[in-house]
Amino acid sequence: MKIVDPKVADALKEYIFQSVLATISIFLVLIFLDILEHTAIIATLGASAFIIFIMPNSYISLPKQVLGGYIVGIICGWLCFFLMTGFIYFLSFIPEKVFVVSFGSLAVGTAIFLMAVIDFEHPPAVGVSLGLVLNQWNHQTIIFIIFALIIMLVVKKLLQPVLIDLI
Repeated sequence: MKIVDPKVADALKEYIFQSVLATISIFLVLIFLDILEHTAIIATLGASAFIIFIMPNSYISLPKQVLGGYIVGIICGWLCFFLMTGFIYFLSFIPEKVFVVSFGSLAVGTAIFLMAVIDFEHPPAVGVSLGLVLNQWNHQTIIFIIFALIIMLVVKKLLQPVLIDLI
């Protein structure tokens, strides 16, 4: 069993460079999003940064997959959040946690199903559907998520000639 990837010896500069790109991406996300309020959403963007910069030639790092997956995740999370809010309001005698767990699970399951059916598979984007049910957010949060992804994808496109798959 090897602990260190054998490709590191030949591509150490790429490993460092691409890891720094992911680090800078998340640094910028953390500056603009509230770390405590948007934890799940930040985690999904971190996972996407890994895929975009460490696996730049993989199917799941294509712009269609990344943006399409997040749009599906956002729609599922948004719908489940508003359904949950209505249920909590009209059925206030039931503990709120029941609705959060139920609609969080529904958001994830629905996002997975839709991503697979319409070919927008991007695993981290499933997490945003859950994040929108669990965390506080507003329309600026959604805009920022899309903006952050577009920036990462533009950087990837500009640097595509020097990026390699590290996995």
